Amino acid sequence: MIFPPATIQMQPNARELALSKELNDFSQLLMMLIPCRLSVAPFSPIPPSEACCSALRSLGQPCLCVLVNGPPISGVDRNMALQLPEKCTANFEPCDIMK
Repeated sequence: MIFPPATIQMQPNARELALSKELNDFSQLLMMLIPCRLSVAPFSPIPPSEACCSALRSLGQPCLCVLVNGPPISGVDRNMALQLPEKCTANFEPCDIMK
């Protein structure tokens, strides 16, 4: 009698699941802020659009701070991103920048 080879399925551990969720959440935040892309490009003179400001207000200050303190994002000037709340009159508290 021949038995099929056993299939071993590796279950992700809690840390891997948490990291996967964080990366997915981070990606979703980035997607919501696509309308802000031109306003946060290095040396950009373009003011944020209403779509950008609306997305920023929807996300709130904690989400902006996560993005600013997260991994570097190509084409995004963090200092320009930190100016978005003021430019959008969102009245957020300043983000604490982690070093």
